[in-house]
Amino acid sequence: MPAIHLPMFWEFDMKSNKKLKDAGFTLLELMMTIVIVAVLVSLAGPNFRILIQNNRQVSHTNEFITSMHQARSEAVKRGSQVRITATTTTDTANEWGPGWSVWVDLDSDNTLDTNERLRNAIDHTDSITLNSNGNVTEYRYDPDGSLALGAPDTLDICDSSRNGESRRRVSFAPNGRVSLDTSGNCP
Repeated sequence: MPAIHLPMFWEFDMKSNKKLKDAGFTLLELMMTIVIVAVLVSLAGPNFRILIQNNRQVSHTNEFITSMHQARSEAVKRGSQVRITATTTTDTANEWGPGWSVWVDLDSDNTLDTNERLRNAIDHTDSITLNSNGNVTEYRYDPDGSLALGAPDTLDICDSSRNGESRRRVSFAPNGRVSLDTSGNCP
């Protein structure tokens, strides 16, 4: 009995049931595809960088506001004063940028001890600055949830790698409420 050769499935065009002679891409088609992808990447690249910078700024803002809410909540819950303190106070243009701690002074010595820390913010080493307009380096929440401030304060969160970009301003009212304003530009 003679052997029957059945063509493999990749040798046929399923619609016309004819054997395919040419399959794949031509060099011209491949080059055009590469050019189109290169143009799309060059257009999306800068926008993607701006998106990352904006997300970093929003993330720092949210982290700071969350810390303020936690400090206020803990002060009311514990019935004692809770503090949020900047990690370093040497840079008056970026007091809160290097980080901060939320803590309660259990032994009333006005010093942060290891067992008193409730939350510790990450050391921010990127281009985001958190600048208190009143050069405030510590906020204290009283047991009633109000801030022990002489005057209301604001904190500007900016990206120092960009000039004239929109800022995020966090405002603190004496009653302890925190609000966010996204209008205005960074210097």
